[in-house]
Amino acid sequence: MDGDFIESNGGMSGGFDGMVNKSYALRLKELEFGNMQFKDIPVTSNGMDLVLFGNKVLEKFLITLDYPSNKMVLKHLNSLYDKNIPSFGLNLTNKDGKKVVSGIWQNSSAALSGLQIGDEIITIDSTNIKTMCLFELIPQFIGKDKQVMEIEYVHNKKRQNTLLHKEILLPAIVK
Repeated sequence: MDGDFIESNGGMSGGFDGMVNKSYALRLKELEFGNMQFKDIPVTSNGMDLVLFGNKVLEKFLITLDYPSNKMVLKHLNSLYDKNIPSFGLNLTNKDGKKVVSGIWQNSSAALSGLQIGDEIITIDSTNIKTMCLFELIPQFIGKDKQVMEIEYVHNKKRQNTLLHKEILLPAIVK
């Protein structure tokens, strides 16, 4: 990969339920939709064949799914988008009825806290997440106003607590 990127331990780019062993966060130098051109789009990738640009880009469009024509039409809303990826630094998956850490961005708040792949997450901000589906947890991770997350987890059969801070993953753009 060329340019600045951040690497993960475990999967981060299989959607919220990561399914790869390594992911990367980087910026696409250029992205074109029809006659629209965008620069420095933040994306995640599994490093081989999958690039996700997700809701941070798509929320800037009116999206129409034209099923009879088998088309998706994007109308740009003329709003700016974030040129970075704010993150607590971890990804979760379901394993044996538990929510476990499946990926951690290197040098992120999650990595520096000591969380490790396979740690079971018990609570997020004092809410037991055992019966919640991963989809219900998404607002905890991507909410714009949410900057701090308290996590209770199990590592090596010992309950622990940590405080994670949402941070910008990619280096600043230098022009």
